[in-house]
Amino acid sequence: MQSYPGSLNFNEINVAMATGCCADLIEEVREFEFAWGVAYIKRDTAALERIMADDYTFTDPLGGVTDKRQNLDYIRTGLFVIKDTHSRDVRVRIYGETAVVTALSSFTARYRGVAVNGSYQYTDVLVRRGGIWSAVASQATLANRGLLFLLCRRFLSERLDALSSLITKKKNALPSAK
Repeated sequence: MQSYPGSLNFNEINVAMATGCCADLIEEVREFEFAWGVAYIKRDTAALERIMADDYTFTDPLGGVTDKRQNLDYIRTGLFVIKDTHSRDVRVRIYGETAVVTALSSFTARYRGVAVNGSYQYTDVLVRRGGIWSAVASQATLANRGLLFLLCRRFLSERLDALSSLITKKKNALPSAK
């Protein structure tokens, strides 16, 4: 088991090999995923810049879609902070120069100051270009929660966004101190 001191670990690694797949490629992908998790915990935007392809997209548990720039901004500004994560049931499938990774991860994290701790089933799609892996798409689904919970979370998220926008507008309307 590989672990990042007290903050991240991959356990119960289950690897499904596609026809003709090499164990060394699966290990590369596993290490890539681990480094990605460490970069999020350390808020290492330089590493995240390299890990995510320029056309990277993330679909969150509420169906919102963000791109690479938005994800990096969330990390830079502290809007999204992962304290720790633990993944299990990690499955890697290789299809030529593409890898599909699925896992169940538990996160301790905050988004806009609100705890978003929980278990998430995720899928990452990676592409290898010039021998280097990069993430092109990810999707996360909140595990073991009902539709009502997700709808309430989406409602609250929309209200927080509207409130933040209103506060910004009011601040901008105030006369500047000279």
